[in-house]
Amino acid sequence: MGAIECSVPVTGNGDMNAARADLWKCIYGFVRKHVGASTEEVFYYLDGNDPCDTDDSDDCISWKFRDLAGCCTRSMNVWLHWLVIAFAANWDTFDSVARRHGFTFTGERPVLADLLADMPDRFVVLRGDVWQVYENGLWGDDRVLSLDDLSPEEWDRYEAAKTLCRCDLCVELRPVDQG
Repeated sequence: MGAIECSVPVTGNGDMNAARADLWKCIYGFVRKHVGASTEEVFYYLDGNDPCDTDDSDDCISWKFRDLAGCCTRSMNVWLHWLVIAFAANWDTFDSVARRHGFTFTGERPVLADLLADMPDRFVVLRGDVWQVYENGLWGDDRVLSLDDLSPEEWDRYEAAKTLCRCDLCVELRPVDQG
């Protein structure tokens, strides 16, 4: 059972837990607004994983995503993916939220266009679900969609997702000329 974490460097001496929780509400709301019904399973993942249940250093606000029982790797990865994109898209808003709690972001602002063009993890929505894209197949939390089972249209979407992430959030935020 592994975990991944995202941290944002800050300075200040406010209430770290309150800042993290308030920022998470903003992140969650942003993601919920931009992704479709195909992601419901990924939202159910949060019933067993509280991203705010983490330990911070004095100079970072963090969120942790756990691979619950070793069967939630896709959900864990897509939430980290979405969190990074949400920060790039809403840096000023999120910094304002942090300031209300006595913190200021000190890290470099991520560039949304760069992230949308080259995120390390790729996802695609097929058959009413979001799948993590790998060379040898498409992975959900506790299942695999074999490449041999893809229709020609699904194969094309899979191939496109190997180049640019095709999760709902990336597709919605990516400029039209970038695909």
